[in-house]
Amino acid sequence: PVTITITGVPAGTEVLARGKPIGTAPGPVQLDHSTATIVLMFTADGYQADSRSITPDRDQTLDLLLKSKRGGRPPPPKPIKQPGKDDLAVPTF
Repeated sequence: PVTITITGVPAGTEVLARGKPIGTAPGPVQLDHSTATIVLMFTADGYQADSRSITPDRDQTLDLLLKSKRGGRPPPPKPIKQPGKDDLAVPTF
């Protein structure tokens, strides 16, 4: 087997390979040695899932950063109302 050490993720992040749980991160998970590329999926409560393709042909470290579901993008700016003819001030001379 090879050891994949996963860092930078929240405690309790679930690691899946081929749709099956193989361990939790941060920390090491074990995979069978192979020259075929596989996809690892990382899920944690309150975070967006992420994935990485790796070739488990040697011990390696993956440094990930899962994005928070809460922070997200700020809302788009509200459209600026164009003044209508009733909104224009009539100059007084």
